[in-house]
Amino acid sequence: MNKQQVLVPLLAAVAVLACSGTTAPDPTVVGTYQLKSIEGEILPCEVHHAPPIQVVSGRIELRSDGRFYREFAEEIFRDGEWQPNGLHGQEGECEVTGATVRFRKLEHPYEGTLVGNALTVDRPYRQMRFEK
Repeated sequence: MNKQQVLVPLLAAVAVLACSGTTAPDPTVVGTYQLKSIEGEILPCEVHHAPPIQVVSGRIELRSDGRFYREFAEEIFRDGEWQPNGLHGQEGECEVTGATVRFRKLEHPYEGTLVGNALTVDRPYRQMRFEK
């Protein structure tokens, strides 16, 4: 067997490992976490003032395949009352290393911290607390 016969399969294996993308979360952290608070304020809480918009519920699902799904339900204050403003979802890849959860999507990655059944997610402008 010559060097090329050994080197080509070895390099191919290294390339596959380097580009493998996701790391599946530990089975103990897989599941759905319900949003409890934003910036320490229990839901529903106002997240925008002009026009007034509040988040009424939300969840993050950590999946066993190394992906996540996150969604929020919002209401907007119109005509003197709170009205549904839609359900906003997002999905992407996640990686759990110790107590740190890294969420990756196309534009802005962010991190969270797991402590027991609580997941605290730090976004650029808001801290959100979820519980399993």
